[in-house]
This record gives sequence, structure tokens and C-alpha cells, in this order.
Amino acid sequence: MTRFQTEPALPHDRQPQTAVLLINLGTPSAPTAEAVRPFLRDFLSDQRVVELKPALWQPILRGAILPFRAKSSAANYKKIWLKEGSPLYIYSRRQADALAQRLLGVLVRPAMTYGLPGVADTMAELKAQGVTRILAVPLYPQYASSSSGAALDQVFRAMLRQRNQVGLRTVRSFYNHPAYIEALRQQVSAYWQQHGRGGHLMMSFTASRRRITMRATPIPTNATKPPACSPPHSAWASKNTPSPSKAASDADAGWNRARKTFSSACREAVPTGWTSSVPPSSATVWKPWRKSPLPDVKLFMPQAGANSATFPV
Repeated sequence: MTRFQTEPALPHDRQPQTAVLLINLGTPSAPTAEAVRPFLRDFLSDQRVVELKPALWQPILRGAILPFRAKSSAANYKKIWLKEGSPLYIYSRRQADALAQRLLGVLVRPAMTYGLPGVADTMAELKAQGVTRILAVPLYPQYASSSSGAALDQVFRAMLRQRNQVGLRTVRSFYNHPAYIEALRQQVSAYWQQHGRGGHLMMSFTASRRRITMRATPIPTNATKPPACSPPHSAWASKNTPSPSKAASDADAGWNRARKTFSSACREAVPTGWTSSVPPSSATVWKPWRKSPLPDVKLFMPQAGANSATFPV
């Protein structure tokens, strides 16, 4: 069997078409244990997510994690599931539709690193529509191997199966792009106009295990670099990592520094992502790996005072 996909038959006089591929983390097809199990299997089998040898990790994953996590995760997915389907897919599709209205003559499609619609299938559909150039954009402002890296892996794997390869460009990160920073500013300003402005603004980012971070992963630098977060009163919130490592102690230390720093009567915390080991997506929804979407932010709130508030951006 050939390693290459069947190429679509395209007329020679067709004009080259350009497409933008917006890649998000992924979602099960339904809020059931049967649908969640293969999604979790693919997600947690990615060595960019769990950097353990498969011979060691797979027996743990399949024997001790999937049989129990799939059912509990499905119950949490049911709490956020929309009538139209998966919230992450619905919001990603709306993003793609809105961008398509701005980019006249350019096809814009959402795709998922894990689950459906998959990256490879979406790229094949675009080729069948005459697309010869693709801009792949992982929807994560800060680059991390376990998120943007995993998304781009799917793109490169799809390219390996194309005999007639499309022209490809990728976006690695956009944490410091003026338009992204302006979008954050507008969200925060809108909240302040409606609810009043506090004395301090704290931005909470998701944890990344130090063992991985020290391997040239630029998440801390990307997250705290001005003007996206200035002054950099930031802490790594998530403690739900495959190996505890030092993420928990780093998060505790961050909160302690924040508690000592913030002394005004009114504070806001801006959580920008929830899933462990990956930075937030620009179409973030509550990832149902925990009972509470903001556990570590809530730990800070009693120390912040009665006038503190949280809001996503």
C-alpha cells in the first residue's frame, strides 16, 4: 500500500487557493465515556504531552487511568456541553467563520489536534477544494511543545502523506503581537467599565512541569514579557500534572508572592488557561479535568479580600 494519499483531480486553469487552518487542542465527539476514552487515549499517548517511554506509560494509561478517568471526565463534559455540540468546537468554528468574513477569498477552517475534525482530514478536504497554500495557526498565544508543538506535528505528518504537497507556513506563537495584546486590553477595559477598576490586575497562567520547561520551552518568558503582563505578577496555577515535579511548589510560591504584593482593596484575577501542561488557547473553554474551573485562583481570593473578582479573557 502506498504511503501517499490519492491526489484530487484539479483542472489546470483553476486559480491557486489559499486557506488558514486554525488548530485547537481537541474534544470528544460526545459527552460519554465511550467517546471520551479514545480522545483521552490519543491525547495522553502523545509523547509531547507525557514524555515517558510508551513501554512504561501505556500500561499505566490503559490499565489505571482510562478505565476511571473517561467516566468522570464524561460527567464533567456533560456540564458544559452545548445543544449544538462540543463548546470548544463550536467556539473554534465561530472564530473561523468570523475570520473568513475578514479574509475575503481565503478559506478558513478549524481543526483539532486530537479528535474531530482532525488536521489531516481537514487538510485533505482543503486540497480537494483547490487549496495550494495553507497557513497553519495553533490557537495558543504562547508556544509550548505540548500544545503548539503537538498541533504542528499533526500538520507535518499530513504533509508526509501528500505526493503533491501544498505550500505551508506556520505561526509558532503570537503572545507579543500588538493585535493580541490589544484584544486583551479591550476585554479587561470592558470589564472595568462595567464593574469598576481595581488596584491590581493579576494574570494567571497554566502550569508547565519544570523538567520540561527547562528544556528550552519558552512559556515563562512568553507569559511574563511586557506589555502582555506588566508588571509581571504572574503565577503558574495548575497543579494537575502527570508528575507532580515542582509545579505545585512553584504555584504556591507564586501565590505567596502575589498575596504579599497585592494590598489594595479591590483586585481582579484574569485566568487565561486551565489545562495542565499547555498554555491557554484563544478559544478556551473550561477544561473539565477538575471539579472547579478556578481552583488555585480561588485559593488566592480569600487573601485578596471581599472586593476581588475573576474573569476570563
